[in-house]
Amino acid sequence: MTLFVGLGYLSLLLWGLNRHDDRFANEFLCQPRPWLVAPWNMPTDTQVKNLWVDVTRDAEGILRCVPRGDGGPLPLKPGAPTLREFARKFSAHAREKFLLVSVLANLENIDQQVSRELAAEWDERVLIQSEFEPVLAQLKILRPLFAFGTSAADRVRWLSYSSVGLLPAVSFSRDVYVTPLRLNGHQAVTASLIREIHRRQKKILLGPLATPAEIDEAHQLDPDGYFVTNDQALKALQD
Repeated sequence: MTLFVGLGYLSLLLWGLNRHDDRFANEFLCQPRPWLVAPWNMPTDTQVKNLWVDVTRDAEGILRCVPRGDGGPLPLKPGAPTLREFARKFSAHAREKFLLVSVLANLENIDQQVSRELAAEWDERVLIQSEFEPVLAQLKILRPLFAFGTSAADRVRWLSYSSVGLLPAVSFSRDVYVTPLRLNGHQAVTASLIREIHRRQKKILLGPLATPAEIDEAHQLDPDGYFVTNDQALKALQD
């Protein structure tokens, strides 16, 4: 029995190592690394080209931008801009800015609503992030030129396979592995995981990062991008 288990393990590992993922390259993914990402509501200098925009549907069914603090999305404020308004604000500078749209809810037709709110000029300059796998899957069908991030289920798969040394066998159809440094108090990313992401010609974005200590820890892992949530972390990254 032990022999069969060992052979099965080795076969799965070799299958993963011999698999070659196709590299998807839009303008977002072809940015020079490292990417610097900050929330849309954080006052930043002009060097921050990548704006993280959390969005959810309000009680009237309107898709609005949610402000973000160090601990995550904040309560939705009255009069918050709609995603359409926010995208239009930067439409004249669409060649200079990139949007990371984080969809906070898995609601009926929210994928279609997000797609309608983002005009065609953003096609190659948007990354869609969501903890909900159906949101990512449906938006990929609607807007195939967008880049896509990581669901909660994706992270569970990666960490589960990592725990048994089978990272090459993980199925991952996204473009960017988006992860905090820790989940529920446990390490959520390792150097070996990042090596496997890069072996597949994918990218990795670490964050949210709120302190200089977190910036230092992330820097040791050499990701493709850093998602900072305040001026202190931004300064630590730029120093």
